[in-house]
Amino acid sequence: MIVEPVRVEHRGTETERSSWLRWDGGELRLSVTGPRDVMDPTADASAPTAAALAFAMRHADQLQVQGPIDPLLLRRAEEIQAAYLAWDPMASPVDLAAAAAPSTSRSRRGRTRRGPRRAAFFSRGVDSVYTAARDRAGARELDALVFADGLEPGHDDEVRSGEIDLAREAAARLDLPLVVVRTNVRDLFDPAGFDWEDAVGAGLASIALSLAGGYDAVVIPSGDSYATVEPCGTSPLLDPLFSTTRVQVVHDSLVHSRLGKVGWLVEHRPDLLADLKVCFKENRVDNCGRCGKCLLTMVCLHLHGALGAATAFPTQIDPDDIRAFRLPTLKARADWAEVARALGTTGLDGELRDAARATLRTSALTGADHRDQRGDPVWSGPYWLRNHRLNETLALVIDGEPHPPLPPPAGG
Repeated sequence: MIVEPVRVEHRGTETERSSWLRWDGGELRLSVTGPRDVMDPTADASAPTAAALAFAMRHADQLQVQGPIDPLLLRRAEEIQAAYLAWDPMASPVDLAAAAAPSTSRSRRGRTRRGPRRAAFFSRGVDSVYTAARDRAGARELDALVFADGLEPGHDDEVRSGEIDLAREAAARLDLPLVVVRTNVRDLFDPAGFDWEDAVGAGLASIALSLAGGYDAVVIPSGDSYATVEPCGTSPLLDPLFSTTRVQVVHDSLVHSRLGKVGWLVEHRPDLLADLKVCFKENRVDNCGRCGKCLLTMVCLHLHGALGAATAFPTQIDPDDIRAFRLPTLKARADWAEVARALGTTGLDGELRDAARATLRTSALTGADHRDQRGDPVWSGPYWLRNHRLNETLALVIDGEPHPPLPPPAGG
C-alpha cells in the first residue's frame, strides 16, 4: 500500500488536505477539509498514515509513505500494530517504510496562538454531549467542538445539513464554537468490510491530526466505561498511540456508563437533553426510537425521569421493541444488564425490566453455530473486534480450546 504525498489546497476560508492511497485492487483520494485557521498547512503525512496503517494490516503486507510523518507516530507504529495484532485475527504485520519529519519548534510551525488549544469531537450523541458538558462544568479546557461531516454514509444532503445546524445550536448552548470538517475516511473502510467501530479510532485520529494548525489536543469521547472496556477500534489503549508531537489524541473518561452519563446530564445539564441524537439507522436528524441505541438511551432517560425532556426521541417506549432486539456484543449485554438491575418491578418499570431480561435471554449463546470469514466456528457473529474477544473467551472457558481452532494433528 502506498500513501502518496499530501497535497494542501487553500480555497477561500477553507483548506483541503488530501493524499492518494493506493493498494492492490483499489485506490482512494483520502481528504479532510476544514477552516483554514485550524487545518495543518504542512505536508506532514501523519494524518493519512493513521488511517492507512489500520487498513493495511488487513489488506497489505507493506505500507510505503511518500512523505514525512511525525517522529512520535513513527516510533509508536510498532505498538499500534501490536494492539491490532492482539485484538484482530484478520490483521497481519505491515512493513512500514517512512521518513520521520524533522523536529520542529512551535514558532517554526507558524503558530501564533497563545497557549495550548483543545477540541473534542461532537456528534450530539450521549458520549460527545457528556464530554463537552462535563468539561464546561469543570476544567473548561475545551476551546471548540469538532463535527465531522461525512462519517454517516446513510445521511442525504438535507439531513447532513440539518445535522450541522443542530450540532451548532447544541455547541452554542455549551458556549463553544463548532468547527465543521468534511471527510471521506469511511470510504476507505466500509467497502473493505470493516465494521466502522473497528476502524473509528484510526479514522478519528486521521481527522484530529489534520487539525494541527489549530489544536494541540483533540478528544475522542468514550463509548465504554470501566465495566465494559475491551478490544475495540476506539479504546483508551489505542487512540492515544496515534498522537504526534503536534497533536495529542485523547480518549475521554471511562467513569460513567451510558446510564451514568444520562444521569449526569439530567442532573447537571437538562437543557441539553433535547439535543441528543444517538440514532444512525435511518436517514433523519432525530431518533427512530426502535434501534438498539435508541432503546437503551430511552430506557436510561426513563430511569432518570427525563424521557419527556429528550424531545428528539419518541415519548413512549414499546417493551415489545426491546424484546425483539438481539444484543450483538458483550458490551450491549452488560449495558442492558445494568438497566435491568436499575428498573423497578411494577408498572412501566416492571414491563421494561421484563423486556430487558427477555432480550438478554434470547441473545444468550447456546453454541458455536456461526462461521467467521475463514470458515471457523464461532459463538457470536458477525465478525467485530469485540466479538472476537467474546468468541475467544467462550472457546477457552466452555470448549477448552483456543480460538480460532488449532489445525488437527498431522495424519489425524
